[in-house]
Amino acid sequence: MAQDPLVAHSLAEVCLYLMATPCPACAQGPLTGPDRVEPAGGSGDGEDGAGGEDAPDRVGAGDDGAGEYTVSAVAGRGSGPLTVQLNATCGTCKRTWSLRFRLPLGTGVDPAGGLAAVNSTAEPSRIIDVAGWVMLFRLIIDRAGREPDKAASRQLGLEAAQCLDEALKFYDADNDLPPITSFFSDDARRRLTEHPRDFSRQRLIQMRARLPTLGAMRARALADATARAAASPPPRRSAWWKRLLGGGG
Repeated sequence: MAQDPLVAHSLAEVCLYLMATPCPACAQGPLTGPDRVEPAGGSGDGEDGAGGEDAPDRVGAGDDGAGEYTVSAVAGRGSGPLTVQLNATCGTCKRTWSLRFRLPLGTGVDPAGGLAAVNSTAEPSRIIDVAGWVMLFRLIIDRAGREPDKAASRQLGLEAAQCLDEALKFYDADNDLPPITSFFSDDARRRLTEHPRDFSRQRLIQMRARLPTLGAMRARALADATARAAASPPPRRSAWWKRLLGGGG
Protein backbone atom coordinates (compact mmCIF):
# COMPACT_ATOMS: atom_id res chain seq x y z
CA MET A 1 0.00 0.00 0.00
CA ALA A 2 1.33 3.41 -0.94
CA GLN A 3 2.33 5.59 1.99
CA ASP A 4 0.28 8.74 2.55
CA PRO A 5 2.13 11.86 1.42
CA LEU A 6 3.69 14.16 4.00
CA VAL A 7 1.88 17.49 4.31
CA ALA A 8 4.00 20.59 3.74
CA HIS A 9 3.16 24.28 3.62
CA SER A 10 5.38 25.03 0.62
CA LEU A 11 8.03 23.74 -1.73
CA ALA A 12 10.59 25.53 0.45
CA GLU A 13 9.48 23.48 3.46
CA VAL A 14 9.97 20.30 1.40
CA CYS A 15 13.53 21.38 0.60
CA LEU A 16 14.26 22.18 4.24
CA TYR A 17 12.82 18.82 5.28
CA LEU A 18 15.48 17.13 3.16
CA MET A 19 18.17 19.16 4.90
CA ALA A 20 16.86 18.36 8.38
CA THR A 21 16.01 14.67 7.98
CA PRO A 22 18.55 11.85 8.43
CA CYS A 23 18.68 8.96 5.98
CA PRO A 24 16.28 6.13 6.98
CA ALA A 25 18.99 3.56 6.17
CA CYS A 26 22.22 4.89 7.69
CA ALA A 27 20.85 7.68 9.94
CA GLN A 28 23.35 10.08 8.36
CA GLY A 29 22.84 12.35 5.36
CA PRO A 30 22.10 14.88 4.20
CA LEU A 31 19.30 13.94 1.83
CA THR A 32 19.43 15.86 -1.43
CA GLY A 33 16.81 16.15 -4.15
CA PRO A 34 17.06 17.06 -7.84
CA ASP A 35 17.38 20.60 -9.12
CA ARG A 36 16.32 19.71 -12.64
CA VAL A 37 14.36 16.71 -13.89
CA GLU A 38 12.85 15.23 -17.05
CA PRO A 39 9.09 15.06 -17.75
CA ALA A 40 7.04 12.80 -15.50
CA GLY A 41 6.78 9.08 -16.15
CA GLY A 42 7.21 5.76 -14.37
CA SER A 43 6.52 4.94 -10.74
CA GLY A 44 9.88 5.96 -9.30
CA ASP A 45 9.68 3.12 -6.79
CA GLY A 46 12.67 0.87 -6.29
CA GLU A 47 13.51 -2.00 -3.99
CA ASP A 48 12.43 -1.50 -0.36
CA GLY A 49 10.85 1.84 -1.22
CA ALA A 50 13.96 3.32 -2.80
CA GLY A 51 13.63 5.07 -6.13
CA GLY A 52 15.39 3.61 -9.14
CA GLU A 53 18.50 5.32 -10.40
CA ASP A 54 16.86 6.55 -13.60
CA ALA A 55 13.39 7.13 -12.14
CA PRO A 56 12.13 10.63 -13.04
CA ASP A 57 11.07 13.00 -10.31
CA ARG A 58 7.61 14.37 -10.75
CA VAL A 59 4.70 16.28 -9.38
CA GLY A 60 1.67 14.05 -9.69
CA ALA A 61 -2.06 14.60 -9.57
CA GLY A 62 -3.52 13.88 -6.14
CA ASP A 63 -7.00 13.58 -4.72
CA ASP A 64 -7.22 17.36 -4.87
CA GLY A 65 -7.43 17.17 -8.64
CA ALA A 66 -4.23 19.12 -9.25
CA GLY A 67 -2.54 18.61 -12.58
CA GLU A 68 0.73 16.76 -13.14
CA TYR A 69 4.00 18.67 -13.30
CA THR A 70 7.71 17.97 -13.09
CA VAL A 71 9.61 19.29 -10.07
CA SER A 72 11.53 21.71 -12.28
CA ALA A 73 8.29 23.29 -13.50
CA VAL A 74 6.34 23.36 -10.26
CA ALA A 75 7.69 26.65 -8.87
CA GLY A 76 5.89 28.61 -11.55
CA ARG A 77 2.48 27.32 -10.47
CA GLY A 78 2.24 29.59 -7.45
CA SER A 79 -0.91 28.85 -5.44
CA GLY A 80 -3.20 25.83 -5.69
CA PRO A 81 -2.95 22.37 -4.11
CA LEU A 82 -0.64 19.78 -5.59
CA THR A 83 1.24 16.62 -4.72
CA VAL A 84 5.00 16.41 -5.20
CA GLN A 85 7.00 13.22 -5.68
CA LEU A 86 10.79 13.30 -5.79
CA ASN A 87 13.78 11.02 -5.34
CA ALA A 88 16.08 12.02 -2.47
CA THR A 89 19.60 10.61 -2.27
CA CYS A 90 21.62 10.21 0.92
CA GLY A 91 24.94 12.01 0.71
CA THR A 92 26.60 9.34 2.88
CA CYS A 93 25.34 5.90 1.82
CA LYS A 94 24.07 7.08 -1.62
CA ARG A 95 20.79 5.24 -1.27
CA THR A 96 17.82 6.86 -2.99
CA TRP A 97 14.35 7.23 -1.48
CA SER A 98 11.09 8.09 -3.18
CA LEU A 99 9.20 10.73 -1.18
CA ARG A 100 5.75 12.22 -1.68
CA PHE A 101 4.48 15.51 -0.30
CA ARG A 102 1.06 17.15 -0.40
CA LEU A 103 1.08 20.96 -0.63
CA PRO A 104 -2.50 22.14 0.08
CA LEU A 105 -1.51 25.81 -0.36
CA GLY A 106 0.69 25.35 -3.41
CA THR A 107 4.37 26.01 -3.81
CA GLY A 108 4.67 29.21 -1.78
CA VAL A 109 6.81 30.73 -4.55
CA ASP A 110 5.89 34.19 -5.82
CA PRO A 111 6.00 33.86 -9.64
CA ALA A 112 6.67 37.57 -10.03
CA GLY A 113 9.75 37.87 -7.84
CA GLY A 114 10.72 34.23 -7.35
CA LEU A 115 10.77 34.66 -3.56
CA ALA A 116 9.77 31.60 -1.56
CA ALA A 117 7.78 31.65 1.67
CA VAL A 118 8.32 28.69 3.99
CA ASN A 119 4.94 28.92 5.72
CA SER A 120 2.51 31.79 5.32
CA THR A 121 0.18 30.42 8.03
CA ALA A 122 0.32 30.38 11.84
CA GLU A 123 0.21 26.56 11.87
CA PRO A 124 3.42 24.81 12.98
CA SER A 125 5.08 22.42 10.58
CA ARG A 126 3.86 18.83 10.48
CA ILE A 127 7.11 17.48 9.04
CA ILE A 128 9.93 19.41 10.76
CA ASP A 129 9.92 19.65 14.55
CA VAL A 130 11.12 22.51 16.72
CA ALA A 131 14.58 20.93 17.06
CA GLY A 132 14.85 20.68 13.28
CA TRP A 133 14.00 24.35 12.79
CA VAL A 134 16.53 25.46 15.39
CA MET A 135 19.20 23.30 13.72
CA LEU A 136 18.31 24.69 10.27
CA PHE A 137 18.52 28.27 11.58
CA ARG A 138 22.03 27.70 12.92
CA LEU A 139 23.16 25.91 9.77
CA ILE A 140 21.87 28.56 7.37
CA ILE A 141 22.90 31.59 9.44
CA ASP A 142 26.42 30.13 9.56
CA ARG A 143 26.40 29.85 5.77
CA ALA A 144 25.22 33.45 5.54
CA GLY A 145 28.17 34.59 7.65
CA ARG A 146 30.64 32.75 5.42
CA GLU A 147 29.07 33.76 2.10
CA PRO A 148 31.29 36.38 0.36
CA ASP A 149 28.54 37.58 -1.99
CA LYS A 150 26.49 40.16 -0.09
CA ALA A 151 23.25 39.56 -1.98
CA ALA A 152 23.54 35.79 -1.49
CA SER A 153 24.31 36.35 2.19
CA ARG A 154 21.17 38.47 2.56
CA GLN A 155 19.12 35.75 0.86
CA LEU A 156 20.47 33.17 3.30
CA GLY A 157 19.63 35.53 6.15
CA LEU A 158 16.02 35.59 4.94
CA GLU A 159 15.96 31.79 4.91
CA ALA A 160 17.40 31.62 8.43
CA ALA A 161 14.89 34.13 9.79
CA GLN A 162 12.01 32.08 8.43
CA CYS A 163 13.41 28.96 10.12
CA LEU A 164 13.51 30.74 13.47
CA ASP A 165 9.96 31.98 12.96
CA GLU A 166 8.86 28.40 12.29
CA ALA A 167 10.49 27.20 15.51
CA LEU A 168 8.64 29.85 17.53
CA LYS A 169 5.26 28.67 16.19
CA PHE A 170 5.51 25.59 18.43
CA TYR A 171 5.58 27.57 21.70
CA ASP A 172 2.81 28.55 24.08
CA ALA A 173 2.94 32.18 25.14
CA ASP A 174 3.15 31.33 28.85
CA ASN A 175 5.91 28.68 28.64
CA ASP A 176 9.61 29.19 27.97
CA LEU A 177 10.07 25.63 26.68
CA PRO A 178 8.00 24.04 23.90
CA PRO A 179 5.62 21.16 24.65
CA ILE A 180 7.08 17.67 24.34
CA THR A 181 4.79 17.06 21.35
CA SER A 182 6.88 19.62 19.44
CA PHE A 183 9.68 17.03 19.25
CA PHE A 184 9.01 14.29 16.71
CA SER A 185 11.78 11.80 17.57
CA ASP A 186 13.56 10.27 20.55
CA ASP A 187 16.77 12.00 19.48
CA ALA A 188 15.08 15.40 19.47
CA ARG A 189 13.52 14.79 22.89
CA ARG A 190 16.93 13.79 24.23
CA ARG A 191 18.35 17.09 22.99
CA LEU A 192 15.65 18.93 24.94
CA THR A 193 16.59 17.02 28.11
CA GLU A 194 20.34 17.54 27.67
CA HIS A 195 20.32 21.11 26.32
CA PRO A 196 17.10 22.87 27.43
CA ARG A 197 18.70 26.31 27.03
CA ASP A 198 18.89 25.71 23.27
CA PHE A 199 15.09 25.71 23.20
CA SER A 200 14.37 28.65 25.50
CA ARG A 201 11.61 30.72 23.89
CA GLN A 202 13.01 33.94 25.32
CA ARG A 203 16.43 33.13 23.91
CA LEU A 204 15.01 32.42 20.45
CA ILE A 205 13.00 35.66 20.56
CA GLN A 206 16.18 37.58 21.40
CA MET A 207 18.01 35.91 18.51
CA ARG A 208 15.16 36.77 16.15
CA ALA A 209 15.15 40.40 17.32
CA ARG A 210 18.72 40.79 16.04
CA LEU A 211 17.50 40.15 12.49
CA PRO A 212 15.41 42.53 10.33
CA THR A 213 11.70 41.96 9.77
CA LEU A 214 10.67 39.54 7.04
CA GLY A 215 9.11 42.43 5.12
CA ALA A 216 12.39 44.35 5.06
CA MET A 217 14.41 41.27 4.16
CA ARG A 218 12.04 40.30 1.33
CA ALA A 219 12.12 43.83 -0.07
CA ARG A 220 15.92 43.75 -0.16
CA ALA A 221 15.94 40.24 -1.65
CA LEU A 222 13.55 41.39 -4.40
CA ALA A 223 15.78 44.37 -5.12
CA ASP A 224 18.80 42.05 -5.31
CA ALA A 225 16.91 39.74 -7.69
CA THR A 226 15.94 42.67 -9.91
CA ALA A 227 19.55 43.86 -10.03
CA ARG A 228 20.78 40.37 -10.91
CA ALA A 229 18.20 40.02 -13.68
CA ALA A 230 19.43 43.25 -15.24
CA ALA A 231 23.09 42.26 -14.99
CA SER A 232 25.20 40.44 -17.56
CA PRO A 233 26.34 37.65 -17.51
CA PRO A 234 23.43 35.75 -15.89
CA PRO A 235 23.61 35.31 -12.10
CA ARG A 236 25.79 32.53 -10.72
CA ARG A 237 23.38 31.40 -8.03
CA SER A 238 19.92 29.95 -8.58
CA ALA A 239 16.87 30.67 -6.45
CA TRP A 240 17.44 29.53 -2.87
CA TRP A 241 14.75 26.85 -2.89
CA LYS A 242 16.44 25.31 -5.97
CA ARG A 243 19.80 25.34 -4.19
CA LEU A 244 18.30 23.52 -1.21
CA LEU A 245 16.47 21.02 -3.40
CA GLY A 246 19.62 20.33 -5.39
CA GLY A 247 21.82 20.34 -2.30
CA GLY A 248 24.34 22.73 -3.79
CA GLY A 249 25.06 26.25 -4.99
